[in-house]
Amino acid sequence: RNVPITDLERLADFVRSELPFDMRGTGRKWLTTHNFDRVERWETERITIKPYPSCQLMHVTLDALREVLVPADEVVEVVAHVHPDSASIVCEPAEVKVAPRTSYDAKFSLPWSVAAMLVDGDVTVATYDLDSVLRPEVAEVSSRVRTVVTSGEGVAADAAGEVAVHLRDGSVRVGRV
Repeated sequence: RNVPITDLERLADFVRSELPFDMRGTGRKWLTTHNFDRVERWETERITIKPYPSCQLMHVTLDALREVLVPADEVVEVVAHVHPDSASIVCEPAEVKVAPRTSYDAKFSLPWSVAAMLVDGDVTVATYDLDSVLRPEVAEVSSRVRTVVTSGEGVAADAAGEVAVHLRDGSVRVGRV
């Protein structure tokens, strides 16, 4: 049903009356037992769309790369600037991040995800299938991704993204978001 739900009361009515019985459970109980007049802040205003099926802390890097995307065979090196709080999660330990062995590890690997975007032109759900994760051509490109930890002002989730893509012809393309 494509009806916009503009307030929690209408959502509650929808859950109580229109969801299939097996979907009502917990949500129905919560909506019928909470006092909506006491809501001070709606968290729905803080929800964002996750454009990649990977750790959010690397999304700005992938967005920056998308701005200057070139075929992987033209790339000598990619230098990604990373917030210090993100580096320990998506860049370290480097030997694991360059060649992840599981789909889960790949979703938390900035070098591998950057390489996958260069090889495939995008990062999708299929990117993180195990057969895709184990591709040697992506691991080879991943070994050419270097990360530089920035000064890291603010929180990691709000950090800017920047990549410098060094090409075989000697030029450098810089993407920033």
